[in-house]
Amino acid sequence: MGIELAADVEYVVFGAGVIGLACGRRLAERKKSFFVLEKENQFGTGISSRNSEVIHSGIYYGADSLKTKLCIEGRRLLYEYCETKNVPFKKTGKLIVAVEADEIPKLRSLYENGKRNGIGELYWWDESEIKRTEPSVRAVAAIYSSETGIVETKDLMSSYLADLSGEYGSLICNKYPVSLETAGKHWRISLNDGSEFTSEKVINSCGLGAYDFLGKIRDFPEESRPAAFRMAKGHYFSLTGSNIRVSHLIYPLPQVGGLGVHLTLDLAGGIRFGPDVEWVERENYDVPENLRSKFYDSVKRYLPQVHPDQLQPSYAGIRPKLHGPEEKFADFLIQTEKEHGMEGLVNLLGIESPGVTSSLAIANLVLNSLEGESL
Repeated sequence: MGIELAADVEYVVFGAGVIGLACGRRLAERKKSFFVLEKENQFGTGISSRNSEVIHSGIYYGADSLKTKLCIEGRRLLYEYCETKNVPFKKTGKLIVAVEADEIPKLRSLYENGKRNGIGELYWWDESEIKRTEPSVRAVAAIYSSETGIVETKDLMSSYLADLSGEYGSLICNKYPVSLETAGKHWRISLNDGSEFTSEKVINSCGLGAYDFLGKIRDFPEESRPAAFRMAKGHYFSLTGSNIRVSHLIYPLPQVGGLGVHLTLDLAGGIRFGPDVEWVERENYDVPENLRSKFYDSVKRYLPQVHPDQLQPSYAGIRPKLHGPEEKFADFLIQTEKEHGMEGLVNLLGIESPGVTSSLAIANLVLNSLEGESL
């Protein structure tokens, strides 16, 4: 009987966004040999750098969903990590607001959902409390989430990268897979530059490209492909030339495909609004000027002092969705051998908000799965 040679590395992670980098740092902690491969010329240029940079509480989804479980655990881990590593962040708190009285039942339902999820740091505010704390905001009721915050995502990813780089692994850019196939107990991987190598295990953390990645895997079972993959583009506008001051994040009630055009802060106190939802077929990060009136109509409901001329196009991001415009929710899909039958492969599909918040918890789940540990 022939002797099977060792693989070139124990792990390869495809995709150097916040999730791929979090997986890499966890591999380094576990002293596993690995590569993190990124198709762009630098890390974190996709979903991870084109979002609201919010550390979420875990209020929006069902108690048994991965989004809730990983968000709540990830939030705890992320705050601890940022404190330890001096990654810039701030616990701003967040208000989810009912602008009109007929929105209060939906807001109350969301509040009760958060309590069922085990989030203790949620408080019901009436109109007087809102006016006292945020006099610029128009609302008749609100949920106050004291544990919501913001993080400098680029600095977070840079810190993850510093953690993973060293004796056990490294980031290599401008590399992407052409094909993957099993070879005994290993994976044989061909890259765009014609090179090949073998790895014991593969983590597909390709963000918007994670679904197309499945098509490069020889003999990947068709029934394990998600039934739907859609892209939801979200635009952002910045507030300029205004003396409006807000100290909390302000969110309207959520809508299909997103959490509504909300107000977020950067660490310098700057205000931006977004994202909206536009279902698209191709990547495109333009922010058309003609969206200003749409944004103004959304924002003025809870921030009536704002003027259309104060809204300036800022940036756009695209979220991978495992559902279409007519459906309200799809959970994270973290496919392991149990789901697709291929040993040593984990696919991370539909990883959108709250992905940044959940990044360290997702990395733990992925590594525990591939190492055969209990989840």
